[in-house]
Amino acid sequence: FSDGGKFNTPEAAAAHVTQMIEDGADIIDLGVESTRPGCTPLTADEEIERLAQLIDPVLHASTVPVSIDAKTADYALSKGAHILNDIWGLHYDPDMAAIAAKYKVPVIIMHNSNDTNYGDIIEDMKAYFFFAVDKALKVGVTPQQIWLDPGIGFFGKTEEQNIEVMQRLG
Repeated sequence: FSDGGKFNTPEAAAAHVTQMIEDGADIIDLGVESTRPGCTPLTADEEIERLAQLIDPVLHASTVPVSIDAKTADYALSKGAHILNDIWGLHYDPDMAAIAAKYKVPVIIMHNSNDTNYGDIIEDMKAYFFFAVDKALKVGVTPQQIWLDPGIGFFGKTEEQNIEVMQRLG
């Protein structure tokens, strides 16, 4: 997870995928844009340009499912990626749920926010997830395809909020 640009050639990416699987990885999450706090977002075209050189070698090297970030989802799933990983939880791009339904792949709905102002963080997260799950179900995503991610460590939560979420996650 998150290589910081160290494995951004086809050969390096394929070798790293092989090593991660040998080390016990169950899923490879292929992303070409940093999502760390304070990062500069790329356009979808910039992401696809970066992804185009990596997707085939990664899919060829991987013996486990490969997930892909949302902005490149349609492109990557058409190439054979296995999972849609949406760090904006079907709230940002109106087409993400339909893309998951189109390819009949699991969709990871991650909780995220542009700020850290919550009433009760767990209740706010539940409302966020209920909205996203309802949206996915309405376009044909099945309940079995939906995976929820609390978004620990992303910019939508402070360090204290991350700890609270982990403590109250059950």
